[in-house]
Order: sequence, then C-alpha cells, then structure tokens
Amino acid sequence: MAMYQEAFGFHAPFQILMDSGFCADAFRLKLLNTTNVTNLMSRTVQEDCKLIITQCCISELYGLGEPGQLVVDMAKTFERNRCNHREAIPAEECISSIVGKQNKNRYIVATQSDELREKLRSIPAAPIIHVKRGVLVLEPPSDATKKKKAEMDESTLHAKEDEVTIDQKPQQQPQRKLRGPKQPNPLSIKKKKIKEPPPVNKLKKGDDEVAGRKRQRQDEGDETEPGAPKHRRKRRRGKGVAELSLGVDAA
Repeated sequence: MAMYQEAFGFHAPFQILMDSGFCADAFRLKLLNTTNVTNLMSRTVQEDCKLIITQCCISELYGLGEPGQLVVDMAKTFERNRCNHREAIPAEECISSIVGKQNKNRYIVATQSDELREKLRSIPAAPIIHVKRGVLVLEPPSDATKKKKAEMDESTLHAKEDEVTIDQKPQQQPQRKLRGPKQPNPLSIKKKKIKEPPPVNKLKKGDDEVAGRKRQRQDEGDETEPGAPKHRRKRRRGKGVAELSLGVDAA
C-alpha cells in the first residue's frame, strides 16, 4: 500500500468496500467473524481501515436465508454506503458503479468475483483483496496502475527539468549607475551666521529739539562778523534766590 499512498493519495484509515460474495466465502472458511473482521482486514493492508458495504450487497446476503444470518449480522457492523439504487442490483454492478472509472474516493475492493476483479484491474489505483487458498491476499498493482504511476513520474521529472533550465538561463546584471563626486552631508555643514545690521540710535523727542537749537546757534555764530563780542545768555535766577536778596535789602 506504500505505492498507493505516495503516488495516489491513499491514507489511513483505508476504505475497504466489501461485496456479498467475499463476506460469505470468508465467513464460510472461518477467516472472518463479527469479532475479528476489522483486525484481520487491518493486518492485510497494514494500516487502520474502515469496512464498507452497500445496500445491494446486504440484500444479496438476505437472499441466503437462515444459513446466511450470521453473515448478515457481521455485515451489519460495517458502514453502510448509500448506492442510491431504488431496486437491488447485482453486487458486481453496484460496486463497479461506486468505484467508477477513476476510483476518486480511493476504495480498496474486497471481492471474489473474477469478472469484477478483471474490470477493476483496468482502472488505475484500484487495489483488490480476495481470498486465495484460505488466506486474504492483497493483489499487486495492475498494469494500468503501473502505467499511470510511470506517467506521473515522467511528468514530474519534466517539470523539474523545466525548472532547472529556467534557473540556468543567464540573468542580465543590472546596470550600475554612474555616480558623480560625493556631496557633503547636509547635516554636517555649519550654517552661515547672518550678520545683523548695527542698531540705529533712536533719539528722544527732547534730544532732537536740543540738537536743533545747537545747530541754529552755530549757524548764527558763523554769520556774525569776526571779532564781534559773543552774545552771552543770561541765567535766570530761581525763586529762592530772589527772596533771599529782598531780605538782605530790608535789613
């Protein structure tokens, strides 16, 4: 089963689809019974498994009558697959319709029908179990299965070769950009200090008047004749000095 797992996606628990003839023969040969059927089938596929039977196969087992009642009881422990056949059809036709042409649900078919086994061998990835000389046997992969696996391996190999050829194609190296002289880092450059203009002396209003008077007197002095006596400014006496002089005269 390792090949079916690796190539076709089978996984545990395996689904074993059992027909009525296989159940009846295995029970008659005392290979299977209600207690050991699951363990024995798991040992055959070397993994855990899930046993499945269709309603059409159950109907065939009911047709065995009273001698087949124990087989029916064993089959009732299996999972029931709804084949959607309104009227029961032969087990070979029922199982063949469920498996289909590609076995999409990945069933392992347990059957004693030579006709059904021959038909299943033409379907890729359709494992078959049957009873041979009192032993449960898992058939080797059929020619259709081997052919399908070879095709899958070849397609995988070609895909890998395409990947290698794509990787080996010369890759164009990106063109290097020509760089000019390196400019200094703008963060490392000291900023130029802007010289502030000298402050303008602001003169008060009273200072402007005094300066104007001085200029006027200088202009008048320049206009006087040379040698002429300069005009002296009389100093005004304060009020306290005048009162003092009057007191002296009175005394």
